[in-house]
Amino acid sequence: MYIDNLTDPKAAEILSADIEKLQGLLDDLNELRAGNYPSNDTLAKAPLLNDYLVIKRGIAALSGDVTGHPTISGNNEPMVSSPLFVVLKDIGAARTLSRWYRLGQRKPIGNGRASPHRMAAPFAKLPIAIGAMQTSRLKIRNCQ
Repeated sequence: MYIDNLTDPKAAEILSADIEKLQGLLDDLNELRAGNYPSNDTLAKAPLLNDYLVIKRGIAALSGDVTGHPTISGNNEPMVSSPLFVVLKDIGAARTLSRWYRLGQRKPIGNGRASPHRMAAPFAKLPIAIGAMQTSRLKIRNCQ
């Protein structure tokens, strides 16, 4: 998150939006710690990420082709997620800072292991926009 000046009228709005996201993540992490998976309804509403990879860009994130994302329109659109916190391979779900994702097919890479430079290559020519959490959040296409 980057706020130049707390007296900026948008500062409280930026902080409120980020606090809401972080609170959602904390609530989900507390549920997982208690042994509770996300509900079927929560996962049914989650975007589907195909050809996904867990990547590292200072912090782990997901990349892949997303469908049903609230801010990225279209089907199978390339994206890089906000920071990744949890991957539940047994139910095919992942929780990033921003939201839950349903995990579709994992992207096959060579011997099954992906290298960072090969993962980033498909996204090198795409337009990039950075949102309010500039130090930790990167979204590609139709960013908020």
